[in-house]
Amino acid sequence: MDRFLWAASGDKRRLRLADLCQFTLRGVLMINCGTEVGLSQKRGIHQVNSHFGILEESRLPMPWGREQDGDLLWFYQGLIHPRRTHPAQVSGQWESLLADPHALAYSWTDDQ
Repeated sequence: MDRFLWAASGDKRRLRLADLCQFTLRGVLMINCGTEVGLSQKRGIHQVNSHFGILEESRLPMPWGREQDGDLLWFYQGLIHPRRTHPAQVSGQWESLLADPHALAYSWTDDQ
């Protein structure tokens, strides 16, 4: 599958929003290795006439040092901390507060 940043045309704002939802909703997290430091790809895996696509496009090597997006990494670290320290976020009661085409608001309440 293509990496999220590739599918979002490199828009890190969309990546942050998608992962904010993923990290604050119940369930198992799914993040491709390297996404947290801005790894994308050069072309879509299905841009060539191949039944299986070009899988190596979504398996580029991990960037290191200054090639990494430090701001994005810091954002992911900030998402992980509340999930680890507030059990309600993983196992509490979820309540929708607002849902419309432009906004989504929800809350978690600890069962204990």
